[in-house]
This record gives sequence, structure tokens and C-alpha cells, in this order.
Amino acid sequence: MQRFDDEVSEPFTERRTSDNTRRRSGKRCPVCLTALGKNKRRTKQLGFCKQCQAHPTQKRCRGCAQPMVWENKHGAACQGCALVGTKSAVIQGPPA
Repeated sequence: MQRFDDEVSEPFTERRTSDNTRRRSGKRCPVCLTALGKNKRRTKQLGFCKQCQAHPTQKRCRGCAQPMVWENKHGAACQGCALVGTKSAVIQGPPA
């Protein structure tokens, strides 16, 4: 088996920095992707986004049916499957 040193494959960095990964990280707001602030003592992350006023809810996601939806006045995003859009596109309706 022949090995060519000039054809060394580099790690796929786009996967690590993609929007989906950042939405699911827990360190960023899934709606606007800004870093979540920390509390006054800088020991824990805040439970809401200061930038877009998004907050976690117990509503279920339409894509993965998990209660990991963050919403603000204008939109919503799921932290579990990285689904983002309007509230009606992300939040699962009441059971029929």
C-alpha cells in the first residue's frame, strides 16, 4: 500500500463550526446564535438570551418532539435538532 504525504486529509472543520452544532451546544442561543451571558458571579450561564430575549420553554419541537424549544417574540428554535424558523414551523401544535 502506497502512502502519499501530500494527500493527507485535514479534519473537516466545517462540521464543528456549522450553525447546527452551535445551536445544539448549550453555550449559545439557538435562535440568534449569540453567546449566552453568565450570571453575576460568572459561574453559571443565564437561562435566557440578552440579545434577542429568547427563553427556553416546555413546548415540544415539531421535528424531534422533544421539549427543548427556545422562543422569543418573532421566532423559535429547537436546541435538540437545530430546527429554526417561525413559531408555527418549530413548535408542535396541541394533540388532536
